[in-house]
Amino acid sequence: MEIRDHNGNLRKWNRVREKEFSSGKVQDLNKENSKTAIDMLKDFEIGVNTTTKGKRGESSLLRNRMTLRMLGKAIKNKPFSSVTREQLTKVCNKNNSEDFCRNVKVIFNWMFRTQRIKENVGNHLVPNDFSKGKPEWVFLKEEEMKLLINSANTNYRALICLLYDSGARCQEAWRLRVMDFQDNFTVLNIPKKRRNGEAVSKTFERTIKLKYCSQFIKEYVELNKLKDEDMLINITQAGFNKYMRHLCKRLFGDGKSKAGERYDKITVTDIRHNSSCFWHVRYKTNRELMYRMGWIKENKVFYYSEFLNLRDTIDDEDLITTEDKNKYETELQNQGREIEQLKRAMVELVKQNSPQQIQVGNQQGAVSVSGLSVQPDKFISFDK
Repeated sequence: MEIRDHNGNLRKWNRVREKEFSSGKVQDLNKENSKTAIDMLKDFEIGVNTTTKGKRGESSLLRNRMTLRMLGKAIKNKPFSSVTREQLTKVCNKNNSEDFCRNVKVIFNWMFRTQRIKENVGNHLVPNDFSKGKPEWVFLKEEEMKLLINSANTNYRALICLLYDSGARCQEAWRLRVMDFQDNFTVLNIPKKRRNGEAVSKTFERTIKLKYCSQFIKEYVELNKLKDEDMLINITQAGFNKYMRHLCKRLFGDGKSKAGERYDKITVTDIRHNSSCFWHVRYKTNRELMYRMGWIKENKVFYYSEFLNLRDTIDDEDLITTEDKNKYETELQNQGREIEQLKRAMVELVKQNSPQQIQVGNQQGAVSVSGLSVQPDKFISFDK
């Protein structure tokens, strides 16, 4: 089973790895820093001396390599091990990038873990301090998303609908195989990793019920004569984005969407953003939504809650706990039984108090056991 290079990063990494690992020289770095960089990248590639994330993929390795090069330039190729806390803070402030700061922190965490430095001079860095706010993306209303899907050609229609229905990340979608679908394409399994070592899911394995795209995907597989082992998507991400941008511009123009990005700048990732909004208002609990989207942290849910302008609508009855609810239900059942008992007692009482025929002289009348006549024109209370 081949490992899919859906965005070309595997090819890029293999090329860089072969050249720089064999020569012992990383572009833009001196010999000492090159050795540190190569040692770190080797560890990250196989998952040694890393955090719980384990080994890194090609995209992550390339990003870390780029950060190492940028850091080397910023400190004018002084040894990484000689950088002080103040110098590192100055470099991050000048770069002013959340991703750069995060990756720098990863580098010095690794250096401290492997005892290349005695003090972790990067543990004080806070990547969020360099955040430039929420990223801009293309938001489409449900009617607009429906129009986009229906306006696409057969192959793209099926794939856009799958991305929107499943909420899969682009790297997950581009690693799907036909065999990942079950029950006549109504269920999708996104594995964490395949037997050949290929990573699929970024976070955890999940099985998703597909509600809208099943028939489209079934026809897509039949039309393209795909087999179980075949990759589902055989279009590059760049080509996919190019097609959607052209289509979005034709349908919606080049103005800005509600999320700040222009319609003609749409990407595969934006489909996942829109899927998150679609399912957010349909799932009853955050846990269900997080499972479908493959989220580990709940902050993603809060982000889309804020974006959709959702408000706190909790009422007093929503605060009733399960224990209270069970208690009240039991009390209601007991009250119901008591009411039934009272009804039966009343029936018996009515039977006992049914009118009795008596005769006084030459006249007859009906009276109750209480002594009150049921024919007031003929009898009055016996007490008189």
